[in-house]
Amino acid sequence: MAERKKLGHYKLSDSKTPKYLHNENVKLVPDIVGNAFYKEQFETVEQCFKVIGFTLEELGSVYSILAGILNAGDVEFTSVASEHQTDKSNISNMAVLESAASLLCIRADELQEALTSHCVVTRGETIVRSNTVEKATEVRDAMGKALYGRLFSWIVNRINSLLKPDNQSE
Repeated sequence: MAERKKLGHYKLSDSKTPKYLHNENVKLVPDIVGNAFYKEQFETVEQCFKVIGFTLEELGSVYSILAGILNAGDVEFTSVASEHQTDKSNISNMAVLESAASLLCIRADELQEALTSHCVVTRGETIVRSNTVEKATEVRDAMGKALYGRLFSWIVNRINSLLKPDNQSE
């Protein structure tokens, strides 16, 4: 089935709903994958993007970023005691982190570092501190929100530039 192949390409499960889409009342992913109405709606939106002038590469990038955000939202953290008796976060499902990083076209170790630590600069000296589980969760969710916001802005700007009339015809 083509839908399952597409889900696999974007490292999404057809049986498990991503955390950011989770709703206790609806089994979202299975409902959408098997529903002809949603498939038709998706194809209509995709066709509109193509008519406006989006390239297949641009659409693939949009889908990869969206899937990367969904995968990143499923990254889970556990607490580990450090040598200074402070709690630091550790990623408990590295495969999910690697999927998110791959879809976002960054290295997994860079994404892990961005989620589990932060830098403090004091008197010109940079100190790297570990994030707690709570802080790492906040960082993960803020990153997803920021990526989604920037993607939406890019889509709007791209549509505006593609629909802008040429001044050469005057």
